[in-house]
Amino acid sequence: MSPYAFGFEPLFLALAVAAAVVYWRAARREPPSRWRVVAFAAGLLLIAASLNSPLENLAAHYLLLMHLLQNALIADWGPPLLILGLSPGMRAALCVAFLANLTAFPLTNGLLPYVASEIFRTDQTGLGYLSASFAFGSLMGSISLTLSNGVRIARLMIGATLAWYAMLMVFVEIRSLPVALACLVLAGMAQSLSMISAAVILMRTASERFRGRVMGVRMMVIYGLPLGLLAAGSLIDVIGYSATGMLYAVSGLIAMAAIALHWRDDLWPVHAPANAR
Repeated sequence: MSPYAFGFEPLFLALAVAAAVVYWRAARREPPSRWRVVAFAAGLLLIAASLNSPLENLAAHYLLLMHLLQNALIADWGPPLLILGLSPGMRAALCVAFLANLTAFPLTNGLLPYVASEIFRTDQTGLGYLSASFAFGSLMGSISLTLSNGVRIARLMIGATLAWYAMLMVFVEIRSLPVALACLVLAGMAQSLSMISAAVILMRTASERFRGRVMGVRMMVIYGLPLGLLAAGSLIDVIGYSATGMLYAVSGLIAMAAIALHWRDDLWPVHAPANAR
C-alpha cells in the first residue's frame, strides 16, 4: 500500500455530514454571522479530513509525527473552531469554563500543597482542611442552587464568577489559616454556582440530541488547568506566590468582565435564552 493512499472512516464522515445538516437547520431559525459559519465548517473539515485522507494512512502505519498531527487536528484544533461557530451563549459558557481552569482552579487545586506548606506552614492535616473547605463550599453552592427557583442562570454565572475571583484576590493575601478556610468556603460556593450555571447554559442552548457531545467538548476545556499550573510554578519562582496569585485573580476578573461585556446581549437581558426559567 502506498503511504499516500487515502484512508476512509465512513462513520466519522457521516457524523460530520450529520453535524453540518443540524447546524444548517439551526442556522435557518437563528442565522449566524458569516465568520461563525466559516469557523464551524473549518472545524468539521479538519476533523473529517484528518480521518479521510492520506494523513490517516500515514498516521496509522508509517509516521508517529503524522499520528501526533492527526491527534492535534482532531482534539486541539477542530473542536475550538466548532465552538466558535456555536451560539453566543454556548461560546460564552465555554470561555468562562476555560478561563476558570486556566486562572482560578490552579490556586485552589494544584497549588494548595505549596500554599499549605510554604505559606501557612502546616502539615497534611492543614492541607486536608484547606481542600475540604473549598469542597464544602462547593457542596453548599450546589445545594443552594437546587433549592432556588426562577434564577436567571446567565446572570448568576457572571456574578458568581466575579465573586469567585474576588475571593481568590483575598485568599492569596491571607496568612491566617482559619481565615483562609472561611475564604475557601466562600470561594467554593461561588465556584459551584459559576460552573453549574455554565453547564446549564450549555444544556439549555444545545439541541437534545447533541447535549452529550456538547458536554464532551465542555470537558476539553480542562486543558487550561495544566497550562495554568505550569505557568504558575514558573511565576512563583520569579515574582513570588502572592504576586502570582493576584495576577491570576485580577486577570481572571478582567477577562470575565470582558466576556460579560462582549456577550452582554446574550447573557444579561431577562428574555435571553440563557436566562430562561
